[in-house]
Amino acid sequence: MKSFPFALLLLFSAILAILGLNWWYAELQPERGTFGDMFGAANALFSGLAFAGVAYAILLQRAEVAISREELERSRAIQMEQERLTQIQQDGLNRQMFENTFFKLLDLFVHLVEDLDIRTQEGRVIKGADVFEEIMRELTARLEDEDGAEPMALYAEIAARYKPDLGHYFRTLVNMLRFVDSAAIAQSADVRLYTNLIRAQITDPEATMLVLHGLNERGASLKPLLEDYALLKNADLDGALEGLKGMYREGAFDQA
Repeated sequence: MKSFPFALLLLFSAILAILGLNWWYAELQPERGTFGDMFGAANALFSGLAFAGVAYAILLQRAEVAISREELERSRAIQMEQERLTQIQQDGLNRQMFENTFFKLLDLFVHLVEDLDIRTQEGRVIKGADVFEEIMRELTARLEDEDGAEPMALYAEIAARYKPDLGHYFRTLVNMLRFVDSAAIAQSADVRLYTNLIRAQITDPEATMLVLHGLNERGASLKPLLEDYALLKNADLDGALEGLKGMYREGAFDQA
């Protein structure tokens, strides 16, 4: 492209030279009409040069279109990369916001268990995670002492007695699981990472009590979440409680 002005100057000089030679030769001829026919060659030359100019212009235009297309493709690639980076940043921000809320809920749940306290019928005060062990101890003892007693009926009686103390615990657990279940970040493969952290806070007697609570009418909203995230893995369902396992969907007691 840089040699184009020089080539154009040479072409223009050649045309002037041809015209000059034709004029000089015409002055030497006595019969100028006959000589005029000789300009047909010059006309053909100029026509050819004009066609060459058009062809060259087309080539230039094609080159410009190709350059424009390359620039457009580069711009599109840059835009796609920017969108990808923006999405990555947004995903990271969403995950950070999710985890901040999740760990606050988990911390609240842990402290809520630590602050639990109940007063038994004998007048003893039980605190913290020992509350779940006490509830299961009472239920197991009554199953052994009362022939034909139904585990669910006994649990309903005990749960009703301790409802003021345990109600907040169950609501917090359900809301925390719903948060993980419904959050956009929970659609990724990492969902079990968060539910496993919840399960790690649940003691064995607590898991056994959750089996009973999920089958209670008050635990209807908790049961599917217990099943989906295998939160009953550590439940002890020996003896009279063994039949309760079949009342849950397969997977609720998985080791995953």
